[in-house]
Amino acid sequence: STVHGQRLFGRELHVDMAGQASTAASLLGARGGGGGGGGGQNAAQAALPAPDCWFCLSNPDADVDLVVSVGEDAYVAVDKGPITDTHALVLPVEHVPSTVALSASAAASPSCPAADEVEAYLRGLRALCAARGLALFAFERYAALRKGAGGNHAQVHALGVPAACVPTARATIEALAAEAGITGLVHLPGDPLAGPPARAALRDAVGDGEFFQAWLPWDGVAGPCPGRLVQPVPKGARHPLAFGRAVAAALAGCPERADWKECAVAPPQEVERAEAFKAAFAPHDPTLAGEGVEAVVDADADAAPAADADAAPAAAGEGDGGAPAPTA
Repeated sequence: STVHGQRLFGRELHVDMAGQASTAASLLGARGGGGGGGGGQNAAQAALPAPDCWFCLSNPDADVDLVVSVGEDAYVAVDKGPITDTHALVLPVEHVPSTVALSASAAASPSCPAADEVEAYLRGLRALCAARGLALFAFERYAALRKGAGGNHAQVHALGVPAACVPTARATIEALAAEAGITGLVHLPGDPLAGPPARAALRDAVGDGEFFQAWLPWDGVAGPCPGRLVQPVPKGARHPLAFGRAVAAALAGCPERADWKECAVAPPQEVERAEAFKAAFAPHDPTLAGEGVEAVVDADADAAPAADADAAPAAAGEGDGGAPAPTA
């Protein structure tokens, strides 16, 4: 690994390609097949580290200038084609295909440090947005990419959107889904950051297959958490890979920025933007603020009730897979 043993933001990086492969295979292989195209042996193979993955820190071409924080098991990077100046990605260090795969071992043990740290980072981003009077919107699209290298590295997009859109966000997303021919959205109530119960609720809703999840905007303060919308994507179905960006851009009030290529800037400006984001995020960064990586779970949280709608197959659709960077 090019970065193994090096220091980034004061932390020594330990990137073990063989270890990543073993961990990813064991996490997914332990769950067996079924549930769509992402489970069992095929999913385990898809999770193996890819030398030229855009998001693996072991990639010699990793664009570390976009990385703003590195924890023990996860990191944060600004998006290469940001919709707003609060647009960031939260990713596990290990090359696993989705957050469901990341926490697959939670069935045997509630402890999952990598999932805990991803959630800690997202709580920090929620706090950053709240400090600016915004609500945090996040989405994840797991697609079992089969062509080329570098796909299937879990990533959660997160950005601030106006608090005024919170009451109508669900209706907006459902309307955009209908326009795109997407059906079968499932509402999961409760806070997606509520630890193992919320992770189990997502696993129950999507199984081992491909999926899309959109966290309804919330600032963590005003009213109860509105939950999230989830769509299991059946094997062989086509789904607009750019749907999440289209939703985020619409909620942010700038639908013209749905195409990441329209948002890209020159490398020097990328570095400036990353440095500005890092400074703004510092007061909320769990690796700096002493939060640690353990999930903060409210014993009374209602994060894991059963879904209130049945999933249905997605209609055919096409879309750009989104920005191929940050290449970290």
